Amino acid sequence: MSLSGLVRGLILEDRYRTKSQRYRRLVRDPHILSLEEREALIRFAEATGLATLEEVDSLNEADVIVQGNRLEGEGIAYLVVEVSAIVHPNDVERAVERAAALRKVFPEAEVIPAVAGPEIHSEAARIARKLGVWWLKDGRVFPPQQIPIE
Repeated sequence: MSLSGLVRGLILEDRYRTKSQRYRRLVRDPHILSLEEREALIRFAEATGLATLEEVDSLNEADVIVQGNRLEGEGIAYLVVEVSAIVHPNDVERAVERAAALRKVFPEAEVIPAVAGPEIHSEAARIARKLGVWWLKDGRVFPPQQIPIE
């Protein structure tokens, strides 16, 4: 990855880590977990043993974790978001894996995998549709079946 690509990616991650309103179409009252809250979540996951050590480590590497309330019905919802300047298949797969790990820790919660970025690779779009991953693009939210495939 070039230096400009790395900088672009870091700027995008910062945008998605600081603007909770981006997630309002996925959860009610979105709250982006702080580093301290993420650390508490990781410690809880380790202490309960509900997720493997590898899953906990992977979850710890998630770009953004958002907690909110389900859009429909009652209960907690989480988003696990992977951010990239160009969303590739491995970003989609990581979002799914990390969401599955979080779902093991909080089985009563709705856990939604998502990817975010201004562009999505056509194969990533196909995989996202198949695996139920949402795409966030510049303030727009695409449900899995509405992600455009070019």
